[in-house]
Amino acid sequence: MKVLVAEDDPATLSRICSLVQSWGHQCLPARDGTTASKLLRRHHPGLVITDGMMPTPDGLSLLKQIQDQPLRPTYVIFLTGKGRASHLDEAMESGADDFLRQPFDPEELRVRVRAGARILDQQHELETANAELAMAYLKLHVAKGRLRSELEASAEIQESFLPAEPPPTRQATFAWYHRACATHSGDTFNFVPLDRDRVGLFMASFSGEGVGSTLMSAHLSLTMNRHGAHDDPSLPLENPAAVAHWLNDRFSYFDRLRYFTLLYGILDFRDLTFRFTSAAHPGPMLLSHGRTRLFKVTPPAVGLHKDAQFRNRRLRLHPGDRLFVYNPGFLEMENALGESFTEDELAGLLLEEALAPLHVTLQRAGEQALAWAKPGALRRDLCLVGVEVNTGSGPA
Repeated sequence: MKVLVAEDDPATLSRICSLVQSWGHQCLPARDGTTASKLLRRHHPGLVITDGMMPTPDGLSLLKQIQDQPLRPTYVIFLTGKGRASHLDEAMESGADDFLRQPFDPEELRVRVRAGARILDQQHELETANAELAMAYLKLHVAKGRLRSELEASAEIQESFLPAEPPPTRQATFAWYHRACATHSGDTFNFVPLDRDRVGLFMASFSGEGVGSTLMSAHLSLTMNRHGAHDDPSLPLENPAAVAHWLNDRFSYFDRLRYFTLLYGILDFRDLTFRFTSAAHPGPMLLSHGRTRLFKVTPPAVGLHKDAQFRNRRLRLHPGDRLFVYNPGFLEMENALGESFTEDELAGLLLEEALAPLHVTLQRAGEQALAWAKPGALRRDLCLVGVEVNTGSGPA
């Protein structure tokens, strides 16, 4: 460590320098304030020992110069004579860190220099830690920017697989509400036209977040749409439970941390039924004659268990009925009291808006659910699909 010693008495200066060097430090001697100022600017010593009574300038003036230095020495020991209490007070107020009365005991000076060196080391460690923390913060900021870009790209990819328009049928009205989550874009839904009287509907919610979930979502959408176009008849689209088994066989080979809930059903306008299966996905909701019915499901998610079993269920529909399918995003929201949003609350919102056009009902219900939740409570996308059976549909 470089130690600047400013002392106008040659004997005292020589004595202090000898002691400092014997303790393993480099001594920078100065017999006056002018020389001390030059050494201060040139060498930036870590510790300064200065006498208060020095010519041109004195110790107090040197202290003020030290305070004005861009690279100020961290530790200053001020030497003062006996009976100069006011002088000492002024020195401490001017920036001195410690003091020593003359004549001094070499051992006492050694202890004070050692204490100063320890404080310098601690300050250096603190500065290093702060620099590392600043660098870590910068890296985190850059990483967050990259993650934000990835999430935005994921959201765009996911949006591209959502329905562009409703299925081409006059027997029902289709509408949907979708609100993307800033940190989790992976849930998806779409329609699979089977023939003029039957339309498939699927909705899936993926575990995890970010690009991985989006890629699985895109893979599922491409699989369902490709098979729906009959390019590959191996997927038994006319049997919802068989579809769940088929997907489970293939997605079980993925990472076990990547699984998804699924609801797939077929709207059959020949007999006005909705035949569906669910893999841990919330069951459909039926609004009929002013009342809502909820359908609970229990099978495991797709890709979680290789030998999972799925079964079909059938709902009877009537002209004027509204069928709703929604994702777990609604049920994962919480309000300011820590209460979770429930299926019954969603059913209540849909029932309150039952007289509005279907697309208006979905929009209002979705926005009211968001308003109920506390800020930042959206943990995944919100997906809500509605089907209204038109008057005149069904068997001739």
